[in-house]
Amino acid sequence: MEQNNKMVNQEAFLRKRIKEVSEQVKKLRKENREKELTQLMYSYLSGKANLVGLSVTDLNDLVCIIDKNLEEINKRIETIAAKNNSTNSMTQMVVAAKTEASATNENFNDEVVKADAVIDNNTKN
Repeated sequence: MEQNNKMVNQEAFLRKRIKEVSEQVKKLRKENREKELTQLMYSYLSGKANLVGLSVTDLNDLVCIIDKNLEEINKRIETIAAKNNSTNSMTQMVVAAKTEASATNENFNDEVVKADAVIDNNTKN
């Protein structure tokens, strides 16, 4: 009986440990995916990467990463603007930067649509 109880306890321990490790692996995969997409984003921005050939899932995930980065940039701009609220020129710079960031995001979205069209054409052929 005692040996059976020890085996049950060990089995429960192992199940718990497997669950913990599985969750850790899932978290690491997500982090790696985000890092890969961030690296792809910077490669694209520097002209070293091409979006043609990426799956729709990859493109959608990339859009999410870009939106996340734009949100962080806008928060930083707002923080800086709040600190320097007394100067009018800084406010003008913030507005200009936000406008430029929005235009860049729209240009990227246009590129994603073009890439989707190429993927659709290749899939049909």
